[in-house]
Amino acid sequence: MIPVCLIIGYLCGCILSAVPVAKFLYHKDIFQLGTGNPGMANAMAQLGFRAGILVLAGDLAKTAVPCLVLRLIYGQAAAAAWTGLGAMLGHTYPFWHRFRGGKGVACFCAAVFCVFPLRGLAAMVAGLITVLLTHYLAVGSVVIPTVFSLIVLLSGAGSELMVPVLLLAIFTWIRHLPEMGRILDHTEPHFDLIDVIRKHLPGNT
Repeated sequence: MIPVCLIIGYLCGCILSAVPVAKFLYHKDIFQLGTGNPGMANAMAQLGFRAGILVLAGDLAKTAVPCLVLRLIYGQAAAAAWTGLGAMLGHTYPFWHRFRGGKGVACFCAAVFCVFPLRGLAAMVAGLITVLLTHYLAVGSVVIPTVFSLIVLLSGAGSELMVPVLLLAIFTWIRHLPEMGRILDHTEPHFDLIDVIRKHLPGNT
């Protein structure tokens, strides 16, 4: 089960939604814009709110679909977790772009929602509140896996599920170490989500 889930997840994860959104809708190369990160935050910052939402939707779908399919096939929540880990690896290290990709936060969110919908949603709400309070995307990005891991651990889940869940969390934490360091150095830019949404409401664009 595990090798199949990882491989299928990885191949799906290698589909970087930001690439076609930037290329076909804006005639831009996402890797040449802003931070060069092919993720929702960079797409939204450089191409606008609509682009960010499209990229987010694509990244969620490319993870959720294989996670749900393989969970149904194997009948185990762990299958969704392993597939989600594969999708994160593919999104972060796509073979077709010299293994240089995004952070994989959307992939993590989609994966944990497929594992435990309500618990995953609770973790995402905690992450969203953290972003609203701190104005740092990276802080919210590490809060989500932390909260989800604690919830699953306290629920008494067995090792067959805790192992991939913890690997998902650890991978997310490691990917955000540079941002956390910049936050401590006061060099990480703030992200005001409310302000971004307000600017793109009808009548304000």
